[in-house]
Amino acid sequence: MAIDLTRLITKHGFTVGDFDTDGLIAVEPAYQKVYFTDGRSILNNGYHKLDMINTKINGTPTVAYVQGELVAQATTEAVGVFDENPDKRLYDGNATIVGTYQEGERVTQAGSNAEGFVYVQRTETQQALYVFPVKGTTFNAVNPVVGVTSGATMTPSAVGSGIIQLFYRTTTTEFNTTDVITGENGGTMTPTVVDEIQTSVPDSTSSAGTFTITIEGEETSDLDWEATTGDIEAALELLSLIGTGNVTVGGTTFDIGVGGLTFTFDSSLSDVATAVFDVSALTGVTTVTVTETTKGFPGVQAPPHWLPWTETAGKTGLPSGGANISSLSFGRIFLNSVENPHLWFASRSGDPLDWLVNQDDNQTPISAATTKAGLIGDELTAFTPYKDYYQVLGTLDQVWVMRSDPAAGGVLTNLSKSTGIFSNTAWCYDDSNNLYFVGMDGIYGLSSEAIVSAAPPTNLTKDSIPKLISNLKLNRRTDRITMAFDKLRNGISLTASQLDGLWKTTLWIDLRTGSIFPEDYIDDHVTTSALYYNGREADDRGLLLGCKDGFIRKFDDSAKSDDGSNAINSWFTIGPLNLGESAREQLKLNELSLKMGTGTDGITVDIFKDQTSERVVDNILAGADPIVSKVYTNDGLKSSLRQKIQGGAIGLKLKNENVDESFSIESIQVDIAKSGRRK
Repeated sequence: MAIDLTRLITKHGFTVGDFDTDGLIAVEPAYQKVYFTDGRSILNNGYHKLDMINTKINGTPTVAYVQGELVAQATTEAVGVFDENPDKRLYDGNATIVGTYQEGERVTQAGSNAEGFVYVQRTETQQALYVFPVKGTTFNAVNPVVGVTSGATMTPSAVGSGIIQLFYRTTTTEFNTTDVITGENGGTMTPTVVDEIQTSVPDSTSSAGTFTITIEGEETSDLDWEATTGDIEAALELLSLIGTGNVTVGGTTFDIGVGGLTFTFDSSLSDVATAVFDVSALTGVTTVTVTETTKGFPGVQAPPHWLPWTETAGKTGLPSGGANISSLSFGRIFLNSVENPHLWFASRSGDPLDWLVNQDDNQTPISAATTKAGLIGDELTAFTPYKDYYQVLGTLDQVWVMRSDPAAGGVLTNLSKSTGIFSNTAWCYDDSNNLYFVGMDGIYGLSSEAIVSAAPPTNLTKDSIPKLISNLKLNRRTDRITMAFDKLRNGISLTASQLDGLWKTTLWIDLRTGSIFPEDYIDDHVTTSALYYNGREADDRGLLLGCKDGFIRKFDDSAKSDDGSNAINSWFTIGPLNLGESAREQLKLNELSLKMGTGTDGITVDIFKDQTSERVVDNILAGADPIVSKVYTNDGLKSSLRQKIQGGAIGLKLKNENVDESFSIESIQVDIAKSGRRK
């Protein structure tokens, strides 16, 4: 099955350094956007959002648009609703920028206490610096703006609307890049279209060998040391990111001198990642320095857009020290606090950009420190929303339920003080709204009725496999658990793994029978995230597994091999069988009959025996040689094994380990009897 996916790249505003994946990450879809927190503070760029709905139009209106304002483009008849302008334009008519700001670096302004991150520095009719403000602060036109990394400074003579304007387009007609867009309040703007320009300068002249150029992970074919600008241009056009006619190469080639090459990328490509040269096979040149001299702007750009998650000016309250647990409940985004792990914070209902607590309405942002519901006091580990009226909160050793919106009289009720929830990904709901989660001593269930009535959770593995979880020796700082309910198979996929992938355990929990089955995948296929995708078409529906190697996979009932050509080693056991009433009692297997499923491939039946049941299990798990092994191949027919086998305990293992094969059975019949006492 092929699913259209968009890889976030530089043109969407995304660079790898924007996101820290070393620890826990909170990802929260809300209001056609996705909000990300990676545990870093606001000033360390730890908050982002992915806009999935708005059209980005680059330009600066004559009068700033306001949220909700209608805009229209006469020629195209395109209409949209203005959503936000996340960046601000600081410009200086005296052209007194000292130094060069680095894209993405933090800037500060002492007089206003404003801080932000650089989007781009441009030379227009005036020197301009575009920044994303953070902490809901506002830059002034009085004090110097200083780059924390570069040391560059400027004292803006004016502060205005930035170049990124986000609109929700309400017509099927697209905006174009040439005609004026007019707001109902009188502001006008023509989209700004700018080609991306990069220069590359070698440290010396080439005399032999080859080189390659890589952009966004795509590498050109080998280019000869005497490659012309036309050769280089043709090679770049073969990259899927670039395409025919979207790049022009000029300047001095490496075999002629060190004047450098100039790459001009069409504005439709937006902001192109800086090219990377591999000159390890090129004689005479050891390094090539590439500089983005002009940032590309497409004028009009469809979603998605990767942006800083910045609060509305004057509406601050995001956990400044960072967050890595989130939920969407009561219309609010809830976050934990890395600095104060027992506290939770909630945005305004319906507005993830407003975090100023204690406003005079029921939709006001609120926190654990300001609510009348009270403090829990233990470190929060999970937020699990339940319908519209409740939210289950997990801590290290406790489970609580928040009943109703905390800003409208909601209260906290304790469900358990003997277990907690391992992490914010160690839980899931089934299709009957029953909650399942991993505690430190087992897998727990909390029925929908129990959530409402405040009954305690039930340890589902306490009696059958009491040490299932404790034997994993889980560590919240180094390990990850993912859980997801598979609606098609009525079960739960659970994977526990170390963040660095050094170990992994995967379990399938069959909710029909209560059985738990171990599964094993190659290291790169270990599940790091899971989601049931309820697509419109039947072929699209299913449990999606995000894997360590970056691929998204799903189960395919028609496939007999894993990921194309890897054999699926599938097996199950029956027994150990032991009918003895004393330790010396012997058991005899007289006959084993197997009726295979229609269309099945071969089935191997291995029979193990030993004096005790424990030894039989140990032999099976250790891969010991069976006493008897038989391959059944009669499709749909009953076949029998008539070989007398005697022992204190007997176990069966049924398996198929062959590439492009699967197996099924309808029934197994075993004729067993006591055979006396062992001497």
